[in-house]
Amino acid sequence: VQMSDGVSVGGKVVFTFDGDEAGQKAAMKAFGEEQRFYAGTFVAVAPDGKDPCELWVEQGPRAVAELVDRAEPMFRWAILAALRSVDLETAEGRVAGLRLAAPVVAGIRDDALRRDYIRLLSGWLGAAEAHTLREVTAAARGRRDRSASDARPPVWRPPVDLVGRSEHDVLAAVLQFPGLAPPEFDQLGGDAFQAPELRAVHDAIRAAGGVAAAGTKDWASWVATVRDLAAGPVAGVVTALAVESLPVREGGEADYLRGVVGGLFQLGVTRRLGELRAKLGRLDAMGDAAGRDEVLAEISALMAQRERLRGD
Repeated sequence: VQMSDGVSVGGKVVFTFDGDEAGQKAAMKAFGEEQRFYAGTFVAVAPDGKDPCELWVEQGPRAVAELVDRAEPMFRWAILAALRSVDLETAEGRVAGLRLAAPVVAGIRDDALRRDYIRLLSGWLGAAEAHTLREVTAAARGRRDRSASDARPPVWRPPVDLVGRSEHDVLAAVLQFPGLAPPEFDQLGGDAFQAPELRAVHDAIRAAGGVAAAGTKDWASWVATVRDLAAGPVAGVVTALAVESLPVREGGEADYLRGVVGGLFQLGVTRRLGELRAKLGRLDAMGDAAGRDEVLAEISALMAQRERLRGD
């Protein structure tokens, strides 16, 4: 039943689409309309890529009925579609998958259903549920911000927690003195920064070629390139970081950069060690001796790297 305001109540809604790229885009567009329905909403896409009309002509109405019977919930389909677009065997792919899927989960209005999909997404990614929750919360905050009045300019404030402040100090120093940044900065992966705004700034720096590319042009042009590559309000964060006062005396910038970048590296190593120790526990429970040896080797290498960083 469709109410006067356009919302439908009751029943079951199944969307069917072609298996090609255009069909996938149409399915995602339908996902945007999903919450107009208070019914169970599902997606049915033929595995061989045929559209429902072709299926009907070639195999008859029973084939279409079977396709509809195999439909999966709309939210599940949209999340898995996002995850299928990345390589979940790599850390970078899992981080990218979380960033793609988090806005989908954040768009679920039903609190209980959203919590359940946070749990499911954590399992699909092998990520801590608390980490997935933070990413979904950040995505939900972004949705609210985008729906606010465009006339009110966004105000960015530096993080106040210790980890966020450390990330902030690194980016401010790198943006102001890219030529003095240690080359290790360009080795930082996409998951090195946890604060969403700072992670976006780091993504823009990487897209600009990293600090290695800063030497090919003057400082103002390089910062302008980073700003142009930053999305929307993040461009303002780039500007704020590029002019912020640094707690360093003139002539000590290089040492300061080595210190803050080294500190961020240590945080990343510590984070990775925690992930590996958790994985080691799972492998021990499964009796996977070969996998256990690989993890132990990586743990040993990381601990040696951490000691070198502390020595520096």
